[in-house]
Amino acid sequence: MNTITAIIIDDEAGARKTLQTLLAKYCPNVKVLDEVQDVTSGFVAINQHQPDLVFLDIQIGTEQGFDLLKKFKMRNFHLIFTTAYSQFGLEAIKEQAIDYLVKPIDIDELILAVSKVPQRNEGQSYQSRLILPTNNGHEVIGLESILYCEADNNYTNLYLTDGRKVVASKTLKTIENQLPERSFFRTHRSFVVNLTEIQLVGKGKDGTVTLKSGDELYLSRDRKEELIQRLGTL
Repeated sequence: MNTITAIIIDDEAGARKTLQTLLAKYCPNVKVLDEVQDVTSGFVAINQHQPDLVFLDIQIGTEQGFDLLKKFKMRNFHLIFTTAYSQFGLEAIKEQAIDYLVKPIDIDELILAVSKVPQRNEGQSYQSRLILPTNNGHEVIGLESILYCEADNNYTNLYLTDGRKVVASKTLKTIENQLPERSFFRTHRSFVVNLTEIQLVGKGKDGTVTLKSGDELYLSRDRKEELIQRLGTL
């Protein structure tokens, strides 16, 4: 069984100690690298240790665990919420948490939550999907299925490889910040494109990009050189 490195972020020393004890006894493959008591220390610890998994409390002093998550443009760690509050389940889903454990933590639920953590392959980011609010609820979209994203005022249209268009009630900037930089690129103020779907970069200063699907999108002149460089690194 592969080792899962982890950090615990909770403002209560007793809660941190209890979780460490449970992990040591029932989830021995989890190696706790650090445990901290506030949002600022949590941000530093995550960047320093680059853990596989973060156990995150929701109410951390005068701040919330969600405040910590906002500091990351892209997350390369899995997330399990551990909290005394049961009413934040929907927010946890939006943050793509693996699980939501309510204190006092049930041993079986903890073991199950840890078992959901995928193994990290070298050089691979964990993020593989988006969970986006739509008129029909929250839709789970695999990153590999996204052709491109198009700004539409305070909404974003996501065009998928199966021909569907999903309208998300988030701005393009917000969605761009959730996408892995190595796979997606802002070609224009209105478009973010999946780099693996680009077939042709057109000539001229004010060019276009043509996707494998045949879609043709605007390419800003100040983005063209960087785009060609990025395509060369795939």
